[in-house]
Amino acid sequence: MISPIDNPIERGRDPKGHGDYGMPRGGKKHQGWDVVGQPGDFIKSPISGIITKHGYMYDFARQFRYVEIADSTYRFRLGYSELMQDLKVGQHIMEADCVSILQDIAGYWGGGMKNHLHIECYKNGLLTDPEPLFIK
Repeated sequence: MISPIDNPIERGRDPKGHGDYGMPRGGKKHQGWDVVGQPGDFIKSPISGIITKHGYMYDFARQFRYVEIADSTYRFRLGYSELMQDLKVGQHIMEADCVSILQDIAGYWGGGMKNHLHIECYKNGLLTDPEPLFIK
């Protein structure tokens, strides 16, 4: 398993919120781990598996997408990233293949938010903190 972004640096707290797993988010908890990146950065698949979904992060801002990749144990959702044009849902990919390009979420929200990749991880169907998988 590899990190989708080389040398991941966690978003931590910025004026728009906190990027750590489980942090409060308007009556809910943050379901992922946010790592800093720049719009246009290439995002790699953390696992070998199948692209299972290319979805929308929000109903109200459908320009922001996520790519979901799964194998028999893990399912990763890589948020604020646009699927590479030569890839499609149902396609098999290898660990470290470039799967998406980071989008400009900070440009949309403003107010000092850091651009970041949102990483959600499900292990055997259960939501889990992805940070320990990538920070050793």
